[in-house]
Amino acid sequence: YLYRVLPKLNDFKEYRPTMAEELRRVFGKAKAQGRETVLWTHELCAPKEVLSAYPELRTRRGDLNLAHPLMTEFLTHKYDLLFDAVPEIDSVVLTMTEVAFPVAHRFDNAWSSEECIHWLIRTVHDACKRRGRKMILRPFSAIVADYEATRRALARLPEDIEIMDKSDPFDWDPFLPLNPELSTYPPERLTVEFDVGAEYFGRGAFPLTFNSYVRERLDLARRLGAPRVIGRLDRR
Repeated sequence: YLYRVLPKLNDFKEYRPTMAEELRRVFGKAKAQGRETVLWTHELCAPKEVLSAYPELRTRRGDLNLAHPLMTEFLTHKYDLLFDAVPEIDSVVLTMTEVAFPVAHRFDNAWSSEECIHWLIRTVHDACKRRGRKMILRPFSAIVADYEATRRALARLPEDIEIMDKSDPFDWDPFLPLNPELSTYPPERLTVEFDVGAEYFGRGAFPLTFNSYVRERLDLARRLGAPRVIGRLDRR
């Protein structure tokens, strides 16, 4: 599955030939059981060489210019390739952290942080909807300004975008307070995410469950009126 938009990036693309087969096998089993299949993605991701391969996409500072029309075309094309490769995907979770090109801090971009975040969410949402898939936004950030910009962007986006956010304001710790951002979302669109014991505390190597921690987060979801919770099990 080669890029047809920004094709020079195919020379730098990391290939795992069996990835699509593995996903199809796992998701195929889930769908045979009547389960919804959801794939987690991070954006904006592209080979770092995009800045040298396509200098027209660079800002004056040398960052990636999200306002360039080719960026919308490229991001949309990525999701077409994804759904062609793994048609069993029902939904996509979009997270905007741990990426090659963070969208919230584009210091010499033509758009503000809010506009950059709005562009990313809208583009992925539209790409999913065009192919009959659902998009779930995961707005988690340890930076309050990013949360605020995301809330302003969400206010101008379709209401069919579901939201999944962490129960904790930072990476998992049994002694952290609850994430105050959870109360800012429409509860009917919210999924509360937490670690049930092994994925982070046990590092995927052994089970380590704090019963009071799990109970507190389930109670939080009930108080908020969130219809869904999701427990993280394993990072491998």
